[in-house]
Amino acid sequence: MRRGYSLRGHVGFGSCLRQRCTDPDAKVKVGPALSLGFGYRPLPRLVVLARADIQRMDLDLGLPGVKTANVTHATGGVELDVHPVARGRFDPYVGAGLGYSYYRERWDRDQENYDVPDLRERYRGRFHRAYASLQLGFDVFVLPQLAVGPQFRYVLPFGGRYCTTENDFRTLGDTSLRPAANGCGPIAQATISSERRRLPHPWSFTLGLTGYLG
Repeated sequence: MRRGYSLRGHVGFGSCLRQRCTDPDAKVKVGPALSLGFGYRPLPRLVVLARADIQRMDLDLGLPGVKTANVTHATGGVELDVHPVARGRFDPYVGAGLGYSYYRERWDRDQENYDVPDLRERYRGRFHRAYASLQLGFDVFVLPQLAVGPQFRYVLPFGGRYCTTENDFRTLGDTSLRPAANGCGPIAQATISSERRRLPHPWSFTLGLTGYLG
């Protein structure tokens, strides 16, 4: 099987799990996902990969006058993939990764058309966290140095901080996680531990192309 350096690109779709993503009052929809990676395969059964991923998903708040509501999730880190089949065109793998996770929520309301008491225009919330990921997939070599195949990835963020800016959507959001009207605070200090268990776990399903260099 192939050794050496490689470039990998994946395109597909994704969303997130847990209550913050599936709440009927603020449901995260499925959106596009993109991944780019640079890898090194020192052994036929082992790949070390530096990768960056980004997802963009719409947010259904179920409120009148909301003109923009979406979330963006981006990660950058390193993963280790194990390829149990050492030869042949079919190349399955399973792996795990660690890195930095950025998750942003954005809501805007059109005040010109709707006059709702105690509901202002803007909200911006950001999670800065570490993450662990699990991924599995397979490649099929269509050429000696070129492979194509699907991948499923599940991201488990942990630790970190939650920040708010332009916090004017006063009737929405998890107030137990807000450090102030504008500012940042440790997620570990959320007043209700059950709120921390609601925080998003993003996932993606993508189709990718991997090219081996040299």
